[in-house]
Amino acid sequence: MAVLCVDGGGTKTLALVVQEDGAIVGCGAGGPLAFVWSGGEVVRRSAHQAVRAALADARLEPAEIHRALVLLGGGNTDEARQAVSAALDGQEPDVVGELVAADAIGEALGLDVLVLAGTGTIASRRLPDGGRAYCNGLGVLLGDEGSGFSLGWEAIRATMRALDGRAPATLLATAVCRHLLGHADPIPDSGIDGSHRRDLAGRIRLATLESSRAKVAELAPAVSAAAAAGDAVARGILEAAGRELALNAESLLRGWSEARPPRVGGLGGVFRAGPPLTHAFRDGVARSAPGAEARILEVDLVAGAVLLVLEGRPDAQKHVLDQWPATRTRIAALPRLTAPADEPSLRSMLGVIR
Repeated sequence: MAVLCVDGGGTKTLALVVQEDGAIVGCGAGGPLAFVWSGGEVVRRSAHQAVRAALADARLEPAEIHRALVLLGGGNTDEARQAVSAALDGQEPDVVGELVAADAIGEALGLDVLVLAGTGTIASRRLPDGGRAYCNGLGVLLGDEGSGFSLGWEAIRATMRALDGRAPATLLATAVCRHLLGHADPIPDSGIDGSHRRDLAGRIRLATLESSRAKVAELAPAVSAAAAAGDAVARGILEAAGRELALNAESLLRGWSEARPPRVGGLGGVFRAGPPLTHAFRDGVARSAPGAEARILEVDLVAGAVLLVLEGRPDAQKHVLDQWPATRTRIAALPRLTAPADEPSLRSMLGVIR
């Protein structure tokens, strides 16, 4: 028996073929499946690319797939379901959200609190009655602190403050110019006419407003790189993000009354941003409850989808988690078939007219 798991994101899609013993025998990649506002052909092409590549890697036909599950970050639910069904010659997949997959990982690892930080941020706690409590996940306007978007947003703000002379110069300015303007403008020093600095700040502002949430989040690796190069501003951004992520766990652990210390996990790409962030996260969690410790999980969200389709097979689920480092290596070697997410711009999201 083989099952198919599809992780549909806003910039790329990943498909995995899994045997009933938990062995991952096929991988495939495609373009965006979630938050594709133009929908239609883009979604169909992404699903077909990823699913058929995974089937070819596993040397299986669509009819040999026993069950299919789609993990979707949001948007395009019906289109994504239909697109994956078409790629499987008509077999209807189940569709679940990111939180369901994240909670499956938390359950498998025996975690009390799981903080999920990718483009956005949300945390969940397993309650004694089997229910769940949640924190954050409020979107970029009202929450998502510590997320990939917030790292990119703070990099842009730090650049603007440096250009205005309100904050120290930072290596982030070059990265922001390259990402938003398409070239790395020479950053004016304090001796250059202020109008030059103002013009550059104005162009960055306009480019930011025309950018999508995903494009801003793509600046997160630049923050990590600048911090690793010794930039104090970038390091401060990472440390602040780590503290914000820890606040999610602290909120959910308030009133912890069990005799044992709580188990907390951090999941998502943001937790690979670098030691300043992870150290601040661990320190914050340690202060949230007596004996509390945080571990950074070396799995990806799609592993939760695999755990869901293997529900009731604990040995197979354990095998999935044990082999995940090798799976991650296979995923990293897949062809890059990504396409820019066509989310609305920040201007349209915020209703900014100037």
